[in-house]
Amino acid sequence: MSARRDLAEIEEATDWAGLVADALAVPPRPSPLYGALQKWSLLFHVVEGGAPVEADYPEAVRFFFQRLALAHYPPELWKWLIDFKRKKGRAVSLAEIPRRYRDLIPTSSRGRPRFDTRRYREARRAWEVLVFGWSYETRHNMISLLRGRPGVTSCFGLNQASMQGDSPSNLAIDLVAKDAKKSVSRLDQMGIRSHKK
Repeated sequence: MSARRDLAEIEEATDWAGLVADALAVPPRPSPLYGALQKWSLLFHVVEGGAPVEADYPEAVRFFFQRLALAHYPPELWKWLIDFKRKKGRAVSLAEIPRRYRDLIPTSSRGRPRFDTRRYREARRAWEVLVFGWSYETRHNMISLLRGRPGVTSCFGLNQASMQGDSPSNLAIDLVAKDAKKSVSRLDQMGIRSHKK
């Protein structure tokens, strides 16, 4: 099968660790990793008949997603939490965290990290802006193209009446906000509607 061979070739030929390093660099450069993941995910979907889950991604990419998920945690606490999850197969409770790591838990009342985790937080923000920006642009363009078109009954779960009811910009940002579990105002603060790729 051609798609399976293409998937294997992409997995072998792609320097995933290098792309992850670029995405975590200062300043972060997530676009090459995102582009490579788009190609890989599309082929994976064709070959496996569904979207990849965390275990399906190349090891360096799993590390990237795990690191961004806990970007506000200092590296030593993050490593311990990931090792715990890998060994036990579940999330950790606060009582299970050894005393030597408890002081590393970022618990300030204003949500500010107590350690310098700026590199990872900036990498997460750059990744989110890229991913949410792409999602917004795609949805905006499709809604703009398909609204009012004869024969088109829905787009992204919106029917023709709801597509006509608001601007493509507002409809697209609402859809992205719902998927991202973020408020529209937060996405606007991130510059999603004005972000240029």
